[in-house]
Amino acid sequence: MEKFANKYLNYLNIDKLPYPKNLILWPVWIWHVLAPKGNRPLNIFQKTILSLYKTNFTDHDKIAELLGIEKDLLLYIIANELIAYNYLNSRGKITPKGIDKLDRTNEQMHAGYIFQDVFTSNLWPRVVTELSYIEPVQNDNEYVSFRFKRDKDKKERPFIINTFRKIKEKQPEINDLKECIRLANIEIHNLKVRDELEMDMPENYFDEVEMLDTKSTKAYIMLCILKDKEHQWAVSDPSGLTRSVEWLRESVFSRAKDDRNFARSIENFVGDINENETWKEREQRIETKAIFQLMSEFPGIDQIENLAKFMEPLLRIREEINSDKRKTEKYETLIIQAQKIIECCFKWMLSKWPHNNNKKIKKNWKDDELKIAFRSAASFLNESQLEDIKTIRAGKIYWAANKHDESLRPLLAAVLLSLPEHDNHPMHKLSKDNNSISELLKVPMLRNKAAHASNQDIDSQEIINCADFLVQWVKQLLINME
Repeated sequence: MEKFANKYLNYLNIDKLPYPKNLILWPVWIWHVLAPKGNRPLNIFQKTILSLYKTNFTDHDKIAELLGIEKDLLLYIIANELIAYNYLNSRGKITPKGIDKLDRTNEQMHAGYIFQDVFTSNLWPRVVTELSYIEPVQNDNEYVSFRFKRDKDKKERPFIINTFRKIKEKQPEINDLKECIRLANIEIHNLKVRDELEMDMPENYFDEVEMLDTKSTKAYIMLCILKDKEHQWAVSDPSGLTRSVEWLRESVFSRAKDDRNFARSIENFVGDINENETWKEREQRIETKAIFQLMSEFPGIDQIENLAKFMEPLLRIREEINSDKRKTEKYETLIIQAQKIIECCFKWMLSKWPHNNNKKIKKNWKDDELKIAFRSAASFLNESQLEDIKTIRAGKIYWAANKHDESLRPLLAAVLLSLPEHDNHPMHKLSKDNNSISELLKVPMLRNKAAHASNQDIDSQEIINCADFLVQWVKQLLINME
């Protein structure tokens, strides 16, 4: 696959990143801008007044006349702008700070670069003064490798975030650039106040911003997925100004939804077990792993209404049991969740592939009549399955077919009876494995057994096997839908 760009930027100290490193290359547009360096420059009135005071010309009436303003406005500027900022003292003398402000050249414009997210078109609230390009030691359409220490053979191969399609650049408005610089200044100021600024990052005056080029430069910028106690995972600051940034999490999360390989890399990363983790950290890790597992292993799951809502808890509970098999209460929760998932799928099937004749199913059918109907509609059913399914009350099957508001067994029966009317029904392929019907029918039986576990032991392994089967069954259903 053709890459978005063949230029690579890095502002991270790779050697100081914690192991294992989960590096990614994120596509950005780079905009070259011009902005005044340093604090707010003097306006024409402030500059003229200070220049006159510097020469000991302090006659307010004549200065006001010279500037073409009322004397009251002049006195306001002196008191609230020049004295307030210590450019003039209370005795009406220019201060060393005022002289420095007047003489310094930090009001001159200087160039900077702003990054724009390719996927969201959002400007990142960071301004860099130079483009820190890095050269790969290996570069092809699939992989890019870098060596960050010349004296070491170890190479780092970041995960490349692909765009999959051509995305047209969206030139930002000047006001958007100003807001970006303003937010960057706030971050720099806050770091200075906390004495946490570890790099030379100047603030920029943002009222006067120019765009030097009307076209952007395309590049990848190095990011890193980090472990985080609060959220389980975080995204490194692309400029290296801070450890991590909250404003990139949503973009990364959204991208993981669309790129299953990327989601899998995060799933594997956050799923690593820390021996010293607390109970809360363990719960957060399992929950986060389940979310990214859903993205990576179940593409297209959102096509089936509510399925993701039911599947994520099953994946989480399954992982909890895997971590601690002694939690017997989790097995009942697991099989209950499994039944919800199957019922969700069958309700969706009956909505998408409905019975064309609502009266075809008779509410007064007897067992033998049901058996004949199932044998005709689903010839793949074996004798044992037919004997099981014929015991479902015909009235419940009727309501499942017409109202879609029944439990698993009637819903399954209604789906099977609809198959002759729909050649493209996914159950045709799913039922090629004749054992799958038996496994689906086993779920309500295991649920009932688990619900009355006070009188009998829960068959934990069978519940686990059933949940694992269901995970594969849903995956195959989604594949058949493609």
